[in-house]
Amino acid sequence: MKLVKSFALIFFIAGAAVSFHSCTIKQNTGLLASSSTTASQTEVFLDNAPFAYDFAADTISYNSCVGENLDKTQIHGFKIGSNQGFIDSDATGAVQGGVKLRTEFLDYVGKNVKPNYPSTVIVPAQIQYLLKNSTKNSDGFIQYAIRNRSNLKVLVDTINFTTPVVLGRDGVIENTSLQVDSVVSDLTKSIVFGPKGVVLSEGQRVYNLQPKTNQAAPMEGVLRYNASVDETFPAASGFDDNLGAAEQHSDNVRKKFNSSSTDKVILAVTYGNPFSAAATAANDAGLNSPKQPSSGDATKAYGRAYELKFESLSAKAGWRQNRLTSVKETSLGGDTLGVGTWSCDNFVIMKKAHWNNPRPAEAGCAPLTASDLQDPVISAQVKKIRRHYSDENWNVGLFYAASATYLPATRVTHSICLVPKLQTECYLRTSGLTADGVDVGVQYDPDQECYLTRWESMGVTYTGGLTGDSARKLGRCAQYASVCSRQ
Repeated sequence: MKLVKSFALIFFIAGAAVSFHSCTIKQNTGLLASSSTTASQTEVFLDNAPFAYDFAADTISYNSCVGENLDKTQIHGFKIGSNQGFIDSDATGAVQGGVKLRTEFLDYVGKNVKPNYPSTVIVPAQIQYLLKNSTKNSDGFIQYAIRNRSNLKVLVDTINFTTPVVLGRDGVIENTSLQVDSVVSDLTKSIVFGPKGVVLSEGQRVYNLQPKTNQAAPMEGVLRYNASVDETFPAASGFDDNLGAAEQHSDNVRKKFNSSSTDKVILAVTYGNPFSAAATAANDAGLNSPKQPSSGDATKAYGRAYELKFESLSAKAGWRQNRLTSVKETSLGGDTLGVGTWSCDNFVIMKKAHWNNPRPAEAGCAPLTASDLQDPVISAQVKKIRRHYSDENWNVGLFYAASATYLPATRVTHSICLVPKLQTECYLRTSGLTADGVDVGVQYDPDQECYLTRWESMGVTYTGGLTGDSARKLGRCAQYASVCSRQ
């Protein structure tokens, strides 16, 4: 099979002598720098071609929701994707995120491939053939997962734990192969080579892998880590049963991101083949066998790493580090991929009863008005939020604290809040927890302490030694939606 492929490549790229009226027009028939190319040289050329693909995300969001039945809704935990779309103002088609071909790969093409006669420069069709036949690029799908930094193994979500790694829970794979004709065509159509194999243009990133006949869909992966029940924790006594495991589990995951030890995890974009022998043997869709520069170094793979940092809004008892405040992007392969800088915004998530709340003594999320959206700060934040929090599933408004005075002139000074439209809350139940039946509500004020079901096992001590109903009446701790974007 390889021999057939080699001769086909020689014919396709090098061309052949053309004869006309006893006149022979000769050309350089060598695939490489020499005047001729053998089948064995072609095999070496295919084996030595560098890994070609580079996907860069432009949006990462985190949602600290710990409500019940979240696994049955569109409420995500982590989401990473190419969601910004076009960023150009002059119709060049420039995008911030998406997939393109690596500089190293294109340089290799320029140095080793000869133009296919009668063209005087390398053309997209030649690059396409190489993508489909070179050893490192003949198969591949984009993978999204949270991985251990020390060995790149996928972090298994212990909520509703089963083994082994589960596709769709512990990792996500783009369902369109990078080898699909439409994808390969989009990746190569705007690449321009000059004489002597000089790369004049690497082309724009492709942010949609769907065939043109289908509706455009962003490239993104969704990971949860925010379900409500975890069977690996024993059920706690009291009114909350074992639902509080969600708070503890999510907190443990965030601690792994913040860790500087061997348990540190990263959000990663890698590449793999879900149909390979290794993927079949491990029954993990290839998530634990990403493509790597060297099989001897488990810390490296082709792709990008995103180190996430979580912080708390308050030092008061109960408040957790549940706001994603920074992203550090690096190359997983240790090469010189151009990496971006990131900025993050955080927005409080409120209970559904607090949307357009008519009770002034309670906190509320006031619907946005047309004049609000004329404010450039609010408008920019809403656009960023809508990349991962759709209008179909989320209300976006302005936050008013309990007993806050409503003044139309100061609306734009209020921070943005989110409220789910779905059939569940982003909070564990707040009623039926105390002996007197009081709804303990949510504590949105960072100057006050807040209640965690498993406060004791999570290392929390309340002022005055509060326990039981006294601790519950502090109110559930506030949850946040964090959205980070690549600059």
